[in-house]
Amino acid sequence: MASTFVNNLRLEEMATGEQSGQWGTKTNTNLELIGEALGFATVNISSDADQTETIADASSDNARALYIKVTSTSLSATRTLTIEPTNVKRVHIIENATTGSQSITIKQGSNDAADKVTIPNGKTKVVYLDGNGSSAKVVDAFAHLSAPDITVDDDLIVGDNVTLNSDSSVINMGADNDVTLTHDGTTGVTLGANPITLDSGAELNLDSHTGIFVFKDGGSEVLRFTEGNSGDVTIKLATNAKDLVFTDNGDATNMKILDAAAGINVPGEVQTTKIAFTDGDDAITIADGGGVTFAQGVSFGDNAITNVGDIALDSISSDAGTGTAITFGANTVPNTQTAGSQTGNITPDFSQYTNFILTLTGNIVLQDPGDEVAGQMGVFVFVQDGTGGRTLSHADDRYHVAGGTSLTLSTGANDVDVVPYFVKADGTILLGAIQKDFVEA
Repeated sequence: MASTFVNNLRLEEMATGEQSGQWGTKTNTNLELIGEALGFATVNISSDADQTETIADASSDNARALYIKVTSTSLSATRTLTIEPTNVKRVHIIENATTGSQSITIKQGSNDAADKVTIPNGKTKVVYLDGNGSSAKVVDAFAHLSAPDITVDDDLIVGDNVTLNSDSSVINMGADNDVTLTHDGTTGVTLGANPITLDSGAELNLDSHTGIFVFKDGGSEVLRFTEGNSGDVTIKLATNAKDLVFTDNGDATNMKILDAAAGINVPGEVQTTKIAFTDGDDAITIADGGGVTFAQGVSFGDNAITNVGDIALDSISSDAGTGTAITFGANTVPNTQTAGSQTGNITPDFSQYTNFILTLTGNIVLQDPGDEVAGQMGVFVFVQDGTGGRTLSHADDRYHVAGGTSLTLSTGANDVDVVPYFVKADGTILLGAIQKDFVEA
């Protein structure tokens, strides 16, 4: 009876009574091939095409090795490596070390995709060949590996899902396990680390299906964001008698929302397009001697303005139309300029003052104010100094006197004369009759 090679290592099985004088040589060869089957070898895909490796009978063959490192010329697509014979039942560790960044597919007999194993470039898989002839399958041996503990010394790359079935599962990170990801036993998870940094190159989305975000310190709630059914968001401090403080990067307070509805404290400037009141007070209170400046016009509607100090206005008008009176509830004192040592050209500032008390230390000439507005009226009070004899003249094309006459001041030392004026139009200032030499009655 002739020798056979039907075992999984393709060793020669000699029949009884045959190979006289060759048993020693044949046995040694078989032992060497067993060692080869437990070792490492390289299989090269010699062209950019599929390739078949057949384990040789009773002679050395790289495809017999337990660990096969597959190399190649540069591959342009996934290539299939078929290991025959189709009746061999073996376990192999196969590494894809091919050139060209392509996957390789390991096949034995069956052509069904489910009966083959694909190994990505640079990866290694443990497979077994089931040796079922033309229907022989190659199976990923670790596809459903179960192990109580696995130690990974370098990177762990998972190509699909990772499932931790225990309700108390913990993922530890760091040499001292100082970062933990813990399942809470129900549907939650706790990340423990110090500090925690979330670094996103795009949007960072926090999605709470309850619309509630809670911030804690040492397990105790300090701040809560809640979205109501209306879409409004409520920010709530969990501790009484505490303020919500907004600071700049230097820890200087920019804004403070005070506890117990006490208000908002803003130490710096507030810029807004609108201030509205809904509590019925309809009031603005400026404390500590502060002022309010409006860059544009201000309308108070039909509401009263109550003032406990000074109000400086460039102009005031009624929205009820021309000719409608503006009523002041108390005496109104216009701005008055009191200026001593006046001589030469004098330009009164009609934008700031209504009345002018001028002490003359020389002859004066009234110049065009340039900022007068039709309807303005007031008085000039001219006071002679201790010498007296000072004269008054004016720009003829701006100031107009009844009858075209000039105004002559009293000349005595310390005499006081009063001249009323009315602005008819820009550039036309009407001077009234001079009232001279006011003295104590």
